[in-house]
Amino acid sequence: MIKTDLYKTYLAGQVTRYHSNPEFNKLGQTNADHTAGMLSLLYKLHDDPPNVLVKAIVYHDSPEFWGGDLSYSFKQAHPELAERHEAVSKEMAYKDGLKVPTLIFANKNWLELVDRLESCLYAKTYRPDVFQEEDWLKLRHRCLVMAMDLGCYSDELALTLGLEPYERGRDLGRGH
Repeated sequence: MIKTDLYKTYLAGQVTRYHSNPEFNKLGQTNADHTAGMLSLLYKLHDDPPNVLVKAIVYHDSPEFWGGDLSYSFKQAHPELAERHEAVSKEMAYKDGLKVPTLIFANKNWLELVDRLESCLYAKTYRPDVFQEEDWLKLRHRCLVMAMDLGCYSDELALTLGLEPYERGRDLGRGH
């Protein structure tokens, strides 16, 4: 079978997420599933997302088809290696015709928010026991801080994440 660039771009969406996480890897979420969730959240939280952000969300995990993915703990322990791995994966994808847009700071923050938020809601839906663990609690709080910074915080968001709504003027726990 000939794998055209177009077909490889499609296959990139079929990569299974969480391959190195035994608590989630059997659930079968694909990059396409994750991306659809991110886009749904983006359009709920952002009044008018720029096209470059939408395109970046669509393709943000696609280079994993070419270079695989590293575990979250590895990325945290070795950020310089994780950045290099991501760059090489993007180079390989680019050679096959996939162009992942470069984002400005504000759009990167939007991508990070909906990426993390989608993961939280996936955990809440499919692994509510894990969703209650300390690391996930920290991530949920981090999502609220990011939302506040981006101007899209709402009590509904806090409640959706299983958190108490923040009172105006209350410390948002920016250390999380």
